[in-house]
Amino acid sequence: AVDGGRELWFRSLIDGAESARAIPGTDGAIRDLAISPDGSQVAFVTNEGTSIIGLGGGSPRLIADQSNVVRWSEEDGLLLSEGDGRVLSWIDPETGEATRSINTSYCIGHEVLAGSELALCGGGGDRYASVVGLADPQFSRHLRRATSGGEEGLPLRGSDFRLVDGEYLVYFSIDGDLRATSVDLETMTVGPPITITPGIRTASYTGFGAYDLTRDGALVYAPGPPANIGQLMKADPDGSTRALPIPPAAFLRFDVSRDGTRLVAVLEGLSGQEIHAYDLDTGRGDPWLEGAFIGHPRWSPDGTQILVSIKDRPDSPSSWLLRGSPTALTVDTLAELSVSIGSYFADSLVIADHGAGA
Repeated sequence: AVDGGRELWFRSLIDGAESARAIPGTDGAIRDLAISPDGSQVAFVTNEGTSIIGLGGGSPRLIADQSNVVRWSEEDGLLLSEGDGRVLSWIDPETGEATRSINTSYCIGHEVLAGSELALCGGGGDRYASVVGLADPQFSRHLRRATSGGEEGLPLRGSDFRLVDGEYLVYFSIDGDLRATSVDLETMTVGPPITITPGIRTASYTGFGAYDLTRDGALVYAPGPPANIGQLMKADPDGSTRALPIPPAAFLRFDVSRDGTRLVAVLEGLSGQEIHAYDLDTGRGDPWLEGAFIGHPRWSPDGTQILVSIKDRPDSPSSWLLRGSPTALTVDTLAELSVSIGSYFADSLVIADHGAGA
């Protein structure tokens, strides 16, 4: 029910798959949902806004005109997020009135940790689990896999991270499985994950899944494939469209060479973001480079080289501006900058956007 899913389903983890049923009255393009603390209602987000309905179905009650993300706690009511998580509003679920609103830093998810001014984030353009400060936007720590030798473990990749009972983390893996793992917020480490269930639809940008868990073990979810897997299409001058011979993938950013024969694309991979250079006639494209975050790639005017910025670690303060040829497998490092987008102006001149200005 995320990014075009049509309705919500209810299933009890205690009674098993036999209890699965649709919730009447939830038909629509559902983007996110949250179950009430007492397990009797569900709040869900559609293009029309945020509504509440009983788990037995019925007529939904609209309480907010718009929202991107919804969370529901007994202490604070509904938490609605706008603008890539930069605006948070706490809403009384009975009246629909805001009880608190703050501006904060980029955070997709905002699972507010009880009794603190900290939130758990992960999704959108940064699919790594992190803990950020609500009152202090400069505070940010990534969750990492625990290691036996004491060395720093790999950052946990995924989206829609939620804390359960203060010691477990439920989230979606990059390949779309709903998983759970133990978490230690003192050391910011996680244990080995287990898969709860596959096949829950996730949103294309945020990576959120249409599901929620109640305290008594019920799982409410909407089945479907990940919405970030897409097919690249070509629109011809006569208005007709056709699929390119490139396999469907989680495409993030791409650029077409000036002669129209090749395409370079950034994909969401299992261990990080990847650059693939494709032949538009055959659709063949092999991985070229990999990184924690890869900016918008650009072809040079003559179509022989690619300019791109790459972060090798999610917590790195800067990016490497690289230029290279995917056919010759060569890469030149041009600069270490905080670069979001690079663009060729001419064969001998590079214009780069540093984020705050060119």
